[in-house]
Amino acid sequence: MTSEILDRSVVVLLSGGLDSAVMVGMALDAGDHVHPLHVRQGFLWEDEESAAITRYLAALEADRAARGAAGAIH
Repeated sequence: MTSEILDRSVVVLLSGGLDSAVMVGMALDAGDHVHPLHVRQGFLWEDEESAAITRYLAALEADRAARGAAGAIH
């Protein structure tokens, strides 16, 4: 029996803060398939926060693809 898990998928609650952003990056570096989950609560700043999250995820995906690294953002 092997302890290696292939094609691991993880869900990360992405708040827009530093801790959850780092967690997404670490999961990608580990080769995981990351499903970021962002919950909107109706705050005035959510449009800007969502735009920043979208840019961050695109930058992570571009870096991952340029390095030929495993993992993906879904």
